[in-house]
Amino acid sequence: MGNENRSSQRKLVAVTGFVAREDTSWSSSEVAVQTLNLSRTGALLQVQERLLPGEVCALTLVKPNGGYGDIPARVVWVARGDKGYRAGVAFRNLNADQEYLVDLHLMRSEKH
Repeated sequence: MGNENRSSQRKLVAVTGFVAREDTSWSSSEVAVQTLNLSRTGALLQVQERLLPGEVCALTLVKPNGGYGDIPARVVWVARGDKGYRAGVAFRNLNADQEYLVDLHLMRSEKH
């Protein structure tokens, strides 16, 4: 994979959720996703429907204790894979609750 410049280390974290698109004029507004890895600044997603680079969205993740939490994000890149698409997203302006949700998933991954 080479040497990547990341501001935050990514960890293997599998969380089910969905992406809600801001502009839904051409496709479905909510797309089911599975995170493949996660960091405090972004995530790698497995998704069946193609997202567009530059697209602004909300990544909704299941909270470890139940319920859902939204994380504002922007699609950075998209590549076709054998199981649909992979998309890299960067998180945008997280508040304290959103940072806490990401941290919970990161801490949970360390216990497995």
